[in-house]
Amino acid sequence: MSNNHRNIVKNESVIVEGFTRYAFSTDDEAEKINRLCDLYGVQLPTASAILHWFHSDRYPVWDWRAKESVQYDSKTYKNEITGWKAYVEFCRKVTEETGVDMRTLDRALYMYSVLNSA
Repeated sequence: MSNNHRNIVKNESVIVEGFTRYAFSTDDEAEKINRLCDLYGVQLPTASAILHWFHSDRYPVWDWRAKESVQYDSKTYKNEITGWKAYVEFCRKVTEETGVDMRTLDRALYMYSVLNSA
């Protein structure tokens, strides 16, 4: 069993339900992601995937391939939440300008990284 899986199973169902209910009810995007990251074993990429699964029209998945595709520079942002929020806004702008849905953009950025990685 991986360390991440061991940590995830430490979460009591009532805690998971409470944190996710709050994350999905607040309009504050930093609070959404922070609440999910407060669960044992959940880091920003996993939290972003949870948001994407339930709101694929509003949230892309934040992972190293996404960062690579948009040439994310971690020195630009004070913390990763700030970088995540900037990435979400970037993706929303692209979807608005192109008419492509968020899920399609998310998959395209992933594939761009796969096809262009050294």
